[in-house]
Amino acid sequence: MTGTSRTLAAAAVLLVALVGCGKTVEGKPVPVGSGPSAHADFPKLMRECKIVDEDKIAKYVGAQGIDDTFTGAICRWNGVGPSGTVHVVLNWFETGSLRNERDTATKLKYQIGDITIQGGRGVRLQRPGDTDACGVSVTAFDAGVLGWWVHYMPGSSHPDPCEAAKKLAEASLNLTR
Repeated sequence: MTGTSRTLAAAAVLLVALVGCGKTVEGKPVPVGSGPSAHADFPKLMRECKIVDEDKIAKYVGAQGIDDTFTGAICRWNGVGPSGTVHVVLNWFETGSLRNERDTATKLKYQIGDITIQGGRGVRLQRPGDTDACGVSVTAFDAGVLGWWVHYMPGSSHPDPCEAAKKLAEASLNLTR
């Protein structure tokens, strides 16, 4: 191939790429964040973390104070009390189910127990041999499943994490709190 034919071939490929990939998009460009709120279609987004007041979370886990460390799909708090640090987690999966929670816990070889909270079904979840952490998942009142996990520092003298998680689940379902 001569230099001229290579140049013509490259020009043809460039022309096809430019013409074939071109597309006109209707509308007016706007900077990121200046359009409608991303939360407009999800009016309850982020309220899940406020389902139980932080002072009640602290009370139920035996902490003198509690601070939120993450708000999002999963809400997290750290508390400090006589037994040291306690980590608290709330998850609310709007399309989740107790069956999925149970199946996942089974795969993880967790200890699983059926519980009833305010007349509804729930499961208690605990890692084998871990007496410092426990989770409770219940059918949520709107949709899906919500779960609370309470994890105290290993080796500390602390309240029962399963009882604390159960109290948090009860408070979550108690609409008159």
